Amino acid sequence: PKNSYAPLSPKRLSINARNWENSTGIKIYWEPSPDKDVAGYEIYRGTASGFQINQDHYLDFTSDINYLDTKNIKMLTEYYYKIIAADKGGLKSPPSGEVNDMILNSPRLTFPLDNSILQTLTEFRFKAVSVPAKYKLIIQSNPVFGTLKEFNFSSDKRDEDIIVAVPGLSLEPYRTYTWRVFTYTKSETDPNSYSSSFTFTYSPKN
Repeated sequence: PKNSYAPLSPKRLSINARNWENSTGIKIYWEPSPDKDVAGYEIYRGTASGFQINQDHYLDFTSDINYLDTKNIKMLTEYYYKIIAADKGGLKSPPSGEVNDMILNSPRLTFPLDNSILQTLTEFRFKAVSVPAKYKLIIQSNPVFGTLKEFNFSSDKRDEDIIVAVPGLSLEPYRTYTWRVFTYTKSETDPNSYSSSFTFTYSPKN
C-alpha cells in the first residue's frame, strides 16, 4: 500500500543539561510517535528560540527515544532542540515542541573546608555558578547516603558567595559529616552540576 500519512510528532519532550563527573552534555527524552513504521528521529539544535528546521541545524538521527548531545557543546550556552519522526517510507512528522537548557559550571564550596574540625557551625558558604540557578545543599551522615538535612532554594547571584544559615542544626559531637551542593535547571530530579564533597567533624567545646 502507498505510504500516504506522515508520522505524528514526538510529544512530551524533557531535557536535562548535565555537568557530571562521567557524563557532560544535554540529555533529551521524548515519547515515541505512535505510528508503527517509524524508523527513527531527526534531532535539530539551535542557539536561539524559534530556530528554523534546516540542514544547518541538523544534529543527528537516532532510533532511540532519548539522546545525549555532546557535539561541540559549550558551557553556559543555551541550546534549543526540536525532534522530527521519520518513517521507513521517508515521510516526516512536523517538528516537536521546543525544549532548551544550558550546562552550568560547578558550585565551589568555601566553608566549611574539606576535613575541617568545627566547634560551632551556624552557616555554610559556597561560590555560586555563573548564572541564576536553583540549588540544593545536603548534609549527610556519611559520603554515600544518610541525608541529615537538605536546603532547597534559588539564587540570582553570579560567581558570588552564597551563605546558607543553619541556626539550630543538630549535630552529634565528634561525628564526621559530608556536605555538597547541587544545581538544577529544567529537571526537578536530575542535577545539572554539583560541587565536590567536603567533610567536617563536629567537635564542640567541653
